[in-house]
Amino acid sequence: MVIHGVNGILSHGSGSTDLLLYRLQELGHATNDVAIPLRGIVQSYFDSINKKDGALLNSLVEPGDVAVSHSRGGLVVLEAMKLGARFSKVFLLAPAMRRDVVFPYFGATEIHILCNKHDTALKLGRWLPFRHPFGALGLYGATVKDPRIRGFQAGVFSDLPFHVEHSEAWFGALTLEDTAQYIDASVRGSA
Repeated sequence: MVIHGVNGILSHGSGSTDLLLYRLQELGHATNDVAIPLRGIVQSYFDSINKKDGALLNSLVEPGDVAVSHSRGGLVVLEAMKLGARFSKVFLLAPAMRRDVVFPYFGATEIHILCNKHDTALKLGRWLPFRHPFGALGLYGATVKDPRIRGFQAGVFSDLPFHVEHSEAWFGALTLEDTAQYIDASVRGSA
């Protein structure tokens, strides 16, 4: 079982998913930093680009692997699931996706959505025009009823002394260890 990390927009994950993957390696997990090309907000409008990135992830996944994504990375994981990826668990950290998203039935056994209602980037992204796929899933969680979904707000693991932003809620000095420990326990089946 491999934990695949998928970055967000305009990032190769060096300040987010890479930090988390490194910590998960230290905890004994095999990880893979998926080399998604650098994408911007405009490129994320195009289903063809999101599907291409999802196909790349899908080509690397074995049934039972785990996905950890940040921001736009959630769209990539969703596209991989649509293409047949079979994850045991998916962790969407501040996903830039719509709240009414429907995950493919066989795409994952568990889907963990880690939200931050104070996330300015997601607040702005949800108002992009012309049917942009970004939405408020990472702010408030899913609106669809799906027994596989577990949702949490920032601060659920530890009291945060301030309103944290897009990456800081999950990968910051005060939160990275809690995020890694939560994922570790969930993957090992003790959460």
